Amino acid sequence: MADQDDTVDQDALDFAPDSPPLPPIQFTRFPSVVDRYYQHHFQLDVGGNFGEDQYINLHSNKLIVVGLAPSHVLFSGNAEITSVNFNVDNQDRMSNAVRGKRKKGGFYLEPHSTLCEITCADGRVFRPKSVVRGHLLELNERLIANPRLLLERPKAEGYLAILKLRHENIPAALEPLLTTEQYQDKRMATQSAMVIT
Repeated sequence: MADQDDTVDQDALDFAPDSPPLPPIQFTRFPSVVDRYYQHHFQLDVGGNFGEDQYINLHSNKLIVVGLAPSHVLFSGNAEITSVNFNVDNQDRMSNAVRGKRKKGGFYLEPHSTLCEITCADGRVFRPKSVVRGHLLELNERLIANPRLLLERPKAEGYLAILKLRHENIPAALEPLLTTEQYQDKRMATQSAMVIT
């Protein structure tokens, strides 16, 4: 019985004696859904407030998703968000209503329109803007129950709002915004200048 096992093992070794070894397996990291289907744009210091950076992602279906950029001051340090309030500028943004297949209606927002108020445990309050001009389709209601999503999943479940622009207005709306490369260069340059001074 032992001889038979040795023979089987020897046969397995003799199967391809001169073949080269197999190359190591390399795993490819595929881009996330956000990276695959969105064009990324950024605005630094929104509303003139240093470090209050926001992203504006254009989906392939031409809808705009607005959220906090990775360089937003909320991500520096140990910020604890206590609440997200969509009742701002004397208007309850949660009462926004769109209807029909083409999503008609919805509040019309200007680039300086406040989307919500984010309150932190240390008393700081942030008022992110819509950044672009368009109709409000949806606010992220999950942030009311779980404001930590802003910090934990900012590009996914932690987005702020979804806006709809007229297709012909999209190039003009995105033109003043930064691309990913410009954003990284400018924000890194700003951070380097802060360290030097």
